[in-house]
Amino acid sequence: MNIYRNNDYFEDGQLLYLSPILSSTHRENTHMHEFMEVVYIYSGSGEHSIDGQVFRVSRGDLLFINLGQTHTILSGKMQYINCLLRPEFISREWNQSDDWTAFFSLSLFDSNDQDFDHKRCAIQFHGEERLEVQSLFAFMERERENAKPNYHHILSSYMQIILGKMLRVLKKEQGCTENQKLNWEIINYVNKNCYGTLSLTKLAEKYFYNPTYLSTKFKEISGKNLSAYIREQRMKEAERLLVDTSLPIETIYTAVGYAEKGHFYSTFKKYTGMTPLQFRKLKQRT
Repeated sequence: MNIYRNNDYFEDGQLLYLSPILSSTHRENTHMHEFMEVVYIYSGSGEHSIDGQVFRVSRGDLLFINLGQTHTILSGKMQYINCLLRPEFISREWNQSDDWTAFFSLSLFDSNDQDFDHKRCAIQFHGEERLEVQSLFAFMERERENAKPNYHHILSSYMQIILGKMLRVLKKEQGCTENQKLNWEIINYVNKNCYGTLSLTKLAEKYFYNPTYLSTKFKEISGKNLSAYIREQRMKEAERLLVDTSLPIETIYTAVGYAEKGHFYSTFKKYTGMTPLQFRKLKQRT
């Protein structure tokens, strides 16, 4: 399988690449890439596969393919245009918007997630909205061809408008459940990774958030800041291991993410009012 790399398309520092208008009359090879891809169908119709899910597409349809997803054109005669986006484009332009979670849900794709709804990958525009989107892509194509000074900034501005229009369609079709899904995704990820070297910076990078904004959002979701939440999860797991197993305390504090015995002991005593050994003896008697 072909894997298309960032260096194949993006110049230094650029976050967006716009292809010329392309034509398809035959099946292409299945591939994936290190960037996000927006495919807009100018004319014609055909079938496009994303992770094995087949979509019948025609004029005015837009496909969103995330990095790591496999896709290919299966059949049909179409004219289309590709806009390739590095994840940093989403992070820079959208991470402080209160209105973007329906679109952001597309970037939560995980190849191991059996519940991922691939219908979110296909957006249909109709009527005036379709004409406006097609005009925006035409403006972008003209800027790309002329390549006048600052044309990359103009392309980015047009792309922001197109993503905003995607948001409208997604929100209309999916309602407000995506914000709940995003919140669950973040908490679930923290729960799975809180015994390692998880940090606010790493979490922000994964979910394309500004760290300061994510810190505020995480406290809204969980009622605690990230460090306090991780500490609580670690202490709960340490309590469970002390009660349910006979593992040495040295093994337990390493298992819950502490590198130093002293740090673990002081944190555990602040959390429970007892040393780990006192806690284990108390629970064994009850």
